[in-house]
Amino acid sequence: MKKCYLLGGLLFAVCTAYANTGPIIEQSTLDKIQTQLTRSEYFINRENNTGVYQSTNRQHSLLATYTSREMSITPRNTLQPWSFGLTVKGVAADGRPLYQPAALTSVKMNDGTVQFNHDNHYTVEYVNNDEGIRQNFIIQQPAVQVHTLSVQLQTAEGWQTFKRSETSLTFRNQEHLLYYNDLKVWDARGTILPAHFSVRDNQVQIEVDVKKAVYPVTIDPIVLNGTPQNANTFLQSNQENALMGFRVATAGDINGDGRDEVMLLAPSYHLTSGGYGAVFIYYGSNRGINPNVKTTLAHSVNGGQYFAGMAGGGDLNGDNFDDIAINVPADSQHQGGLAIYYGTSTGLDTTAQILYGDPSYGSLAGYLAIAKDLNGDEIDDLVVGSTTSSHGQIYEGIVTIIYGNAWGIENSAWTIIEGNQAGFQLGTRVMGANDINNDGYNDIVVAAANKVLTYYGGPAGVEITPATTMTLSIPDERFSISAGGDINGDGYSDLIVGNPNYSNGQSLEGAVFVYHGSSTGLDSVPAQVLEGNKDSTQFAVEISFAGDVNADGFSDVVVGAISESNNINQRNEGFAYVFYGRSNGINPVPASTIQSNQANACLGFSVAGAGDVNGDGYSDVLVGAFIYANGQPFEGAGFVYHGGAGLAGLLAAAPPETSAKIETPASAAVKVYPNPAVNNLSVQLQGLDSHSPTYIQIVNIQGTTVQITQAGSIEGYQQSIDISKLTPGIYFLVVRNGSKIFREKIIKQ
Repeated sequence: MKKCYLLGGLLFAVCTAYANTGPIIEQSTLDKIQTQLTRSEYFINRENNTGVYQSTNRQHSLLATYTSREMSITPRNTLQPWSFGLTVKGVAADGRPLYQPAALTSVKMNDGTVQFNHDNHYTVEYVNNDEGIRQNFIIQQPAVQVHTLSVQLQTAEGWQTFKRSETSLTFRNQEHLLYYNDLKVWDARGTILPAHFSVRDNQVQIEVDVKKAVYPVTIDPIVLNGTPQNANTFLQSNQENALMGFRVATAGDINGDGRDEVMLLAPSYHLTSGGYGAVFIYYGSNRGINPNVKTTLAHSVNGGQYFAGMAGGGDLNGDNFDDIAINVPADSQHQGGLAIYYGTSTGLDTTAQILYGDPSYGSLAGYLAIAKDLNGDEIDDLVVGSTTSSHGQIYEGIVTIIYGNAWGIENSAWTIIEGNQAGFQLGTRVMGANDINNDGYNDIVVAAANKVLTYYGGPAGVEITPATTMTLSIPDERFSISAGGDINGDGYSDLIVGNPNYSNGQSLEGAVFVYHGSSTGLDSVPAQVLEGNKDSTQFAVEISFAGDVNADGFSDVVVGAISESNNINQRNEGFAYVFYGRSNGINPVPASTIQSNQANACLGFSVAGAGDVNGDGYSDVLVGAFIYANGQPFEGAGFVYHGGAGLAGLLAAAPPETSAKIETPASAAVKVYPNPAVNNLSVQLQGLDSHSPTYIQIVNIQGTTVQITQAGSIEGYQQSIDISKLTPGIYFLVVRNGSKIFREKIIKQ
């Protein structure tokens, strides 16, 4: 308390001097003061009347109390009805009890750290800072020789524990999530020790290989809250009223590095050149989206481009780099048009290729999509919806398909599809749909006033007569669509339709309707209706196929609910849900729940599959919250969450690692055969980093490790692994070598 008082007095003195005599304190000194004040927010304090140690964690919106045996966590906003606890049960050696918690402990506290010493056998240390709440265990040398040390923990009642990986857990209580991440263990020499989590009967063990350790051994995991603050990447405009995240989408792999990029629209972003509206492209890396590496695209228009179209995720000129299309506003000579930006090995070429439409057919400044190859020439194509265009009938709507080719999109043939009915408004949404009828050609799906139409691709291009037309019973023309995923894995692409005004037991609860593809096209009757089951949340106001988030072979879905909240002080904070596909349709229990924890943020107004932004083989998810504020009102934000195996769904972020790592050589390779396998699986590893230990684990589709082998510190390895005791089904072989992780899906017959 004395330190805080002195800091406060110094800051007051600085302000007084500035007001009367001009600035006499250097900026560097002010910066140091501000830094210390920020740090002090995370200090751990002891309540004298209760003897309880407690802290606030503003970054992750958590309150924590600490005792010698237990860490208890609640949200900062006490109106949220949950409380989490993790109790230390003891330390075991080679499966036998070694140390029990001491009846009395000595305590040391310093700023954001508190330590409880248990009879000099082990110390439980808590560290509170902006990374999260670290729970460390410092274990002194036992009197007996030990090969494996285990710290035993008990999760609070009502919380389920899921193992996402060897070094990360998820705790779930209904829609509330906490993450136990970033497990690291080292000895007195700083040598990293092999360690992993195991879960049995909702009890957690941290198991450490200490055969070569020099004591004391330090075990270091961290607790994080399931909020935007621990998204894998947080993207923001840093400009007041920019409304970033109004739309979000994958941008595909623009630079050909095997990792996808993402794009976000900020329709009111103020341009230094004048006017408003920008699309930001952020690039993927082996750690995911890098918020500091971006390309900004802008064609300014006064008042903002609130309904500007943007599209990515396809290669329009066949050079193996994905390209981008955005709308260009009208000028004195042209109706609205398109700007095409081509990908290159160094990123997006910002020299735009501009296309304007035929004036008799109206503007091209409508909804955009890049569709996978529609005419079989192995080059992707561009689809434009011009919903207010008139060519014979007022507001009939026009859809224009511009075919990609190796000489550039300006030399392409066009197909024009007219609505041919006044007020039909063809093209309110357009989507590449992949192959709905499995005839070898990809198709498109188009929305109109209250209809969804399917048009088949073919060798001559897209047919102008719809293959199927569905009339929707949705008021006010408010619905969203997404196409191109295969939810049930039958080889036919499916369609999902979102209706936020749907009511069936709850008023305006919202619902997602699932239509399966088949050899005869889309079924006219929904195979499944996924209801929001809560009043007036605008569930399904925006929906998207998310790729295969858990790599189980079925497409998954992300759904936005912008008016949902579980806290009366955070109305309209917005939620987004990820639902897994499976052989009999969408699993109605959400695999992941994302919320903004900020009133009126409208998280979920835009949602998208992000592609694979970190190249780990799992699809990722991008969620927009266009009114989110983090320093500037209405600046907007986007949140990227990484996919991964396991029931917990999306993986939360781990804090950046600061220790140096020896990278696995580029020639490293993993081969698995036969696949499918019956009793034995041969694993061949080449070009590994011999300075780091290699582990081989087999994980089921729920994310639980069912078998593990330590290959040691090696460069090459080949061994047959007995899998005869595994139940037939889908598994994942995970090879960990230092900082590198290899994954292979395997099938046990």
